[in-house]
Amino acid sequence: MSEKPTSVKIIAVVTLVATLLVTLVLGWSEVLVLSQNPSGFSMYGVAYTLVALILQGYAFIISIAMLVSDSKYVWYGSVTFWISIIVTDLSFTLPFSSMGLAAVLIALFSSPMLSSIICLYFFLRRREKDYFHVRVK
Repeated sequence: MSEKPTSVKIIAVVTLVATLLVTLVLGWSEVLVLSQNPSGFSMYGVAYTLVALILQGYAFIISIAMLVSDSKYVWYGSVTFWISIIVTDLSFTLPFSSMGLAAVLIALFSSPMLSSIICLYFFLRRREKDYFHVRVK
């Protein structure tokens, strides 16, 4: 299959744009928080920001790779990325479960987890697997 599926193009471009925007927002929010209260940044906030920036770097690399390559390793890297987003989002969202079910549902549906599930859905389809030369049994 030589034609790149439209879903791959859309996901790659949206991931690239979102990565740049989120990294910009994270960077500015960190600067604002540190400039207003340098000692008040919690360890939870530092951990969240560090993990988010690492995942943003990974997203940037994987989105560029989706645009230029049809290697099966790009497919594996993309699927691994979205699974890691889901796991990370759950680990940072579950501590808020004591606030009630409504707060957890709002956090889950306004989080990157929903987009990761949608991207996984598209990448687990046969056409996308064929494009990336992933064996389908």
